[in-house]
Amino acid sequence: MSKKISNLLIVFIIFITTTGIVNPVLAIDKNSDPSGLKIIKPTSEDNLKLARIQVEEELKEPHKNNFFFVKYKKGVSAEKKKSITSKNEAEDLSKAFNNPLLEKKDISIIKAGDESKLKDLMTKFKVDDNVEWVQSNNIFKKSAWTRDDNTKRATPNDYDPVKHWYYDKKKLPEAYYDQGCGLIDDSACGGSNNVVVAVLDSGLAFENRERYFYHPTATYYTYFYKAPEINGIDLWINEGESYDHNDNDNNGFCDDVHGINIEHWITGHDWDSDDAWRCTNNFIESGDEGKMDDEEGHGTFVTGIISSLIDNGADTSFGIAPKVQIMPVRILDHWGETDLISVYMGIYYAVHEGADIINLSIEGNDSEGILIDVIQYAKDNNVLIVASSGNGNTNINYPAVYSRYFDNVISVGASTESNSRASYSNYGTDLNMVAPVGENGVWHQTYQDTEYWHDNNILYQPGTRRSARDFSKFAYHTWAGTSFAAPQVTAAAALALSANPNLTVRQLHDLVVGSSTVLGGGVNPNTGYGLLNVQAILHNVNNPPVLPDPEPFPLPPVSSRSANGDTLKDIIAFNTTTRQIDVTLSTGQDFGGGFNGFQLWNSNSGYSPKDWLLLKPADVDGDGDVDIIAFNKINGQIDVSLSDGKSFGGGWKGYQVWNTRSGYSLSSWVLLDPADVTGDGLADIIAFNPSSRQIDVTPSTGRNFGNGYKGYQVWNTNSGYSLNSWTLLSPADVNGDR
Repeated sequence: MSKKISNLLIVFIIFITTTGIVNPVLAIDKNSDPSGLKIIKPTSEDNLKLARIQVEEELKEPHKNNFFFVKYKKGVSAEKKKSITSKNEAEDLSKAFNNPLLEKKDISIIKAGDESKLKDLMTKFKVDDNVEWVQSNNIFKKSAWTRDDNTKRATPNDYDPVKHWYYDKKKLPEAYYDQGCGLIDDSACGGSNNVVVAVLDSGLAFENRERYFYHPTATYYTYFYKAPEINGIDLWINEGESYDHNDNDNNGFCDDVHGINIEHWITGHDWDSDDAWRCTNNFIESGDEGKMDDEEGHGTFVTGIISSLIDNGADTSFGIAPKVQIMPVRILDHWGETDLISVYMGIYYAVHEGADIINLSIEGNDSEGILIDVIQYAKDNNVLIVASSGNGNTNINYPAVYSRYFDNVISVGASTESNSRASYSNYGTDLNMVAPVGENGVWHQTYQDTEYWHDNNILYQPGTRRSARDFSKFAYHTWAGTSFAAPQVTAAAALALSANPNLTVRQLHDLVVGSSTVLGGGVNPNTGYGLLNVQAILHNVNNPPVLPDPEPFPLPPVSSRSANGDTLKDIIAFNTTTRQIDVTLSTGQDFGGGFNGFQLWNSNSGYSPKDWLLLKPADVDGDGDVDIIAFNKINGQIDVSLSDGKSFGGGWKGYQVWNTRSGYSLSSWVLLDPADVTGDGLADIIAFNPSSRQIDVTPSTGRNFGNGYKGYQVWNTNSGYSLNSWTLLSPADVNGDR
């Protein structure tokens, strides 16, 4: 059972207990119903109570900015959405975010104003018949702990076999050798600057600069310091942008020359203003959203693991892939927290701007699957996402858990010096692999707070300047957590893509995961496929292993699907004379807008009523659209005309023969309505033999039925049903085990 469903069950039980409903809602009313039975439906008041309880449960999760997501049902017009928002006295920020993916998926971002209004507003949207679901803007946190050991150890060299035990564990020195590092021609060492790695984190200490926050009566002064381990780092450059307080490349962000500060972009803008997209805001310096300065240190540390220079004089720091381009995308605030909007926009930005690999060293909750669409967007653009499993010593957290469904997501846990799972590292069947971090962390040199505020953030009159007090800007740290396992895998993937740029995202995923050093006797919940092995990845780069496919997404029940996949039932009509199949689409208010509004999906299906029996349309390929299924009375062949959401098979010559011969004869068999009996989201053929009372099932594979005539599966040798006494109804799920 999924986390989402279990949570809903808990909430529903609470609702039953609270409202005192302890018996089924079934009542006898012989005066009003001839059958003596009448189903009492929940009242609007009941629905409101249940929605309020569900929202209260959801808001127990840490959330931020008083934003929330609303997913409208398919077909709800823009005017209707505007009316709903106005009726609830809310504000829709979707246009301000200017994200076409949100609009395409009918997802709106609503601002509640303040925390006191958030619960009531989310409840009102939740009970609206036009709304599919509502999701709060949950907070994501960095998955790491900090240990400051600068006074306990001597300054190490670039490589120290004691402190850098984790480099040996993942076979990095061997990989350096294989890349030709140290030779006169070391062009293959450390990756290629043709590969772009986006680090979605707290930013990067990439510059020294003083910043001013202007106020009518005073001015804030602050200073950012550049971390030594990123000297010479190859920062990604947005060729169409410049630091001039304008959106030169029209991508919706100002001054994003080397990356973007999503955190400032969201929190710094005055969303109540009609000019929310301007670059200059109160208390925010012009163009500040284009500055990804690290106020926390986490992002700089993560980036250093990936790409800091070898032998750069920073003692403890050298990265795995120092030549790759780094695209810093700041989504974490000063406290190491972010939210769903920032993660969503960060992934979208990275993919849109051309990243090849995305590092996500964060964990949080995404129970409604907000990130699913943007992860799919990454997959469609051949972008790999590497995510840390989390530090709760519990089941793997979001977004890493999406490795279950996506072959462009790698979930990474942390291992110890003894090759076991670190005590804090999350685990589970969705864990792909581990990288060495240990209980005490990995060594690196970074500044704990790369932003320094002058004299405890005191306000000064405009024009006055005071120098920063003396302090030690940089220190040696060991940071522990799965946050620092993920970038090791990210860097290894970048090396692989540098060596073989023709790898697809699926091949890159399987190469990195499948090349792991096996731990614990095989694939297991604690270490997945095993320990990161950089050397093996490079050895296998031109012949990557092939891993099993990820699980398919849980799909809505077949009975809820339509011809175009929007969950609204449509009218499907077959002309017995012309053999034409027409579809009149449901808009949720009418069918196709009237007689002239119907849509001709297929000019000629090719099916003759004399020779063919049309079964009930059903989704046989799992894409959410119902398909035409036809049985040939003469030869027992089953044909399928697939729906693409616009037509059936592209005309009668476009139908697909799924099974040359099913083995069923109408003289011996009765074909029931196709239905999904295997639970894989694909409708199967179900046949009943009146003589033997046998029920056979020919399962759909998504490509054919049963792999051919001999591939059908006999599910029941004798059902016990005789047509003299029994009438077989349309198969349906009656016990909710789908």
